[in-house]
Amino acid sequence: MTQRSPQNNFSTILLRIILLVAIFITISCTEQDVFEPQSYEELEGHTVTAMEGSIQQDMIIRDLKNLDINPLYFTNITDCMLAIRNGKADVFFGSDIQAYNEAFKEQHLKICCYLEDLVTPFAFGVKKGNTEILTKCNNFIDSLKATGELDEIYHRWFKPTTNGYHECIVIDPISPDPGTDEDVLRIGVAGVKDPAELLINNKWTGMEIELLQRFAAENGYALEILTFDFNNLIPALQSDRIDIAAATLIINKERKEKIDFITPHASMRGVFIVADHTQNDASVWTKIKRSFKASLIKENRWVLILEGLWRTIIITLFSLLGGSIIGGIICWMRMCKVRWLNKFAKGYVYFLRNIPILVLLMILFYVILAHSGLSAVNIAIIAFSIDSAAFISEIFRTGIQSVDKGQTEAGRGLGCSAFKAFRYIVAPQAAKISLPVYKNECVSLLKSTSVVGYISIIDLTKASDLIRSASFEAFFPLITITILYFVLASLLTWLIDICFNKK
Repeated sequence: MTQRSPQNNFSTILLRIILLVAIFITISCTEQDVFEPQSYEELEGHTVTAMEGSIQQDMIIRDLKNLDINPLYFTNITDCMLAIRNGKADVFFGSDIQAYNEAFKEQHLKICCYLEDLVTPFAFGVKKGNTEILTKCNNFIDSLKATGELDEIYHRWFKPTTNGYHECIVIDPISPDPGTDEDVLRIGVAGVKDPAELLINNKWTGMEIELLQRFAAENGYALEILTFDFNNLIPALQSDRIDIAAATLIINKERKEKIDFITPHASMRGVFIVADHTQNDASVWTKIKRSFKASLIKENRWVLILEGLWRTIIITLFSLLGGSIIGGIICWMRMCKVRWLNKFAKGYVYFLRNIPILVLLMILFYVILAHSGLSAVNIAIIAFSIDSAAFISEIFRTGIQSVDKGQTEAGRGLGCSAFKAFRYIVAPQAAKISLPVYKNECVSLLKSTSVVGYISIIDLTKASDLIRSASFEAFFPLITITILYFVLASLLTWLIDICFNKK
């Protein structure tokens, strides 16, 4: 098998960086026509982006289906914003809460139309049947409304300043890990949604977080914040992974059939958001510096990358260890003469090689091990171990079968036991043959761990997503994790070579 030299690998990554820089400069310098719709009818003939699962998506599908609209849906607000900023969409059909993001003005976005007919309340969600939390939260919100404190909290976080954006007020931000023996109230959020949920110096705060902090203090809970994709919040509630969903959840008929809503604590208006090209006059170098600062320097966001890097390393190494051990066992079962063991091993390999790792990961997290008490990291290690074992077992089996059987027989003829013949004659040759393919599987496993964000693990990729949702910047978060994955893969293959004394 042909192996790339370190020089070729370095050249490849350098060319990719240059290409990304060129794309960044091209996007920054591109001027587009001004489009500022003032009604639904003006959307006809244009590309409109909206978030999946939002009331805006429902309107495009149900109420605006007669208009010639080209819809573009994303799973998060950040990608919707980047789509209009980069010219992939003409308008973002969202809500006015998006304009309170601190990065909104810096990215040259603006609200061109407020839709007074689209005012929707939002509230916390709880699992159906969880009457204890539902009753306590309803009483809590009702008491804040009666005393006027809810209005005070709302206006403090949503208070317009001279430039139209909120002042970032941080009140006792909480760490993602509660680190306490108190009863833990697990809160699910869907990334950064200023000013409802903010991640500042790797600690959560915001209007909804403040409300939940007050509720927790009043009822003797400690808070634990878990991050999910928006579409996974309801499954997380239903599988008891979280107790409360806090992501500015709009109350609609479909969601009310699946979860219960606490008394609404705020509302938002529908808006059209477009790119404000009249403000896009900074130099390319200024934009690059601003992007770098917003992505990595501001509020110590680089720390989030480092913590995600550590989790990626932990999951990868333990999964490789578990996968190699299980893979060795499956390989032995596949080659043994006991029929039912052989059939089981064949079925194991066939099944796991033909399903996506993401599906397996989510089934284990939300269904099979939902009530096991295992952490998300442990479940990820289990999922990647049993998945990689299917591939590793076949790598081992192919290597062993490539060694001529006559060598084993010769060893037995010289007085070696079956185990010694395998250990000293077959295994060294099989390892040498299998090593290149085994290294490829290790690198593939490392890259596959990028999906663990679906089960609320902040790894490298999820850390990049959180930074993008806070800064509306894509270039530096993505290029940073690209380089880190490249370095990790290179180190991993180097370590495997060292372990097998391969120069």
